[in-house]
Amino acid sequence: MSVHKEDEWIEFRPRRSHGRYWVGGLGLIFFLTFASSLFFAYGEISMFVWVPMLILGIGVSFPLLLLTWYYSTMRYLLGPHELVLSFGPIMRDRVPLNAIKSIRRRNLKLIWVSTTFRFPGLALFWVEYVEFGRIRMCSTAASTDVLLIDIGLRRYGITPENEMELVQEIRKRSNADIRVSENFNPERAPDTTIS
Repeated sequence: MSVHKEDEWIEFRPRRSHGRYWVGGLGLIFFLTFASSLFFAYGEISMFVWVPMLILGIGVSFPLLLLTWYYSTMRYLLGPHELVLSFGPIMRDRVPLNAIKSIRRRNLKLIWVSTTFRFPGLALFWVEYVEFGRIRMCSTAASTDVLLIDIGLRRYGITPENEMELVQEIRKRSNADIRVSENFNPERAPDTTIS
């Protein structure tokens, strides 16, 4: 572990996952499905059907392909007074260090009939979970080994590659009394108790 000055910004990368391939593959499937159906039906259907189908195909596939493009930009930036959760120009959440009440690693139970943005290997924005309700996610995992940061009114879910160093740096920089699960240890199974 390296030594950092408390006024220095530290960049933490997310844990590796295959989320980019899920999202990109899904975007590509949508695009190719719409494009091939329009290509084969071009002369046989009216332009009033063809154009809306083209717009729908681009509207569904483009955001997924854009997220695939920005996937490698996910970062957790720790500053003197805040933790910034970043995903390209799409997401930039600031978590004040003094507002953090607890940090724990959890396996979260998803609500499957939910209109949130989550895939195997990627969870972004607000995601609904059984035990905690809505959590603001910037994570390379939708439910497994998520580092849950509780600031009282909000919870954030992240998956840093070097989570122990991140937690130690947060504790060092914060004036607040941050509770960290007693059995918090990256080598062991996640904490499954609700506190």
